[in-house]
Amino acid sequence: MDYAQDAEAFICGRLSEPAIVFGHSAGGLVALWCAATCPEKVRAVINGDLFGSTQRLADLIKRPESISYYGALRSLAGRSPDEIAESPLGARMPEETRDRWSMSTSLLDPEVLYHYVSGDGDAYVQAFSMDEILAAVACPVLLVSGDPSCGGVMAEEDIAYACDRIADAQHVQLRGLGHGLGLSTAKPEQLLEAIDGFMASLS
Repeated sequence: MDYAQDAEAFICGRLSEPAIVFGHSAGGLVALWCAATCPEKVRAVINGDLFGSTQRLADLIKRPESISYYGALRSLAGRSPDEIAESPLGARMPEETRDRWSMSTSLLDPEVLYHYVSGDGDAYVQAFSMDEILAAVACPVLLVSGDPSCGGVMAEEDIAYACDRIADAQHVQLRGLGHGLGLSTAKPEQLLEAIDGFMASLS
């Protein structure tokens, strides 16, 4: 909810005209929440590989491998980019995106990862009702899913669930790309093509 309220404050307080909001993974939940909460300020939403169920998101946060990863990430947050890039976690990042990831991590407040490190997924999503959010979204929404065979988490039932509840929804699946949708591997071409097509349909 901290993310959502910060995003809402920026959209409503700083932007002079309605925005097209992109949210990846849990950021998709924030983007949809903003569209539902301040519809006059959100022209459209692009939702990147988000679960249809907040409970599935909570369960993902509870997984031991998630807790381990975010614990390691939290220990690096705020350190110098060079130190982060040379860490064991940095070595796992694709070389073409490692510098950007290291810089982002150096600017990260460790407390942002509190719920992830503690595995408290239920607290992370407790303020959100997906049914209520989706029913209140009046703007066009592009649902972008990753390829399940490559690690995409948005399943067919998630897509059907969202499309049944959003008045104006489109869906595109990115073949051969996982949950990162090409962003984490510096291969965003498919994602950008999908976004361009969606934005063209708005004009």
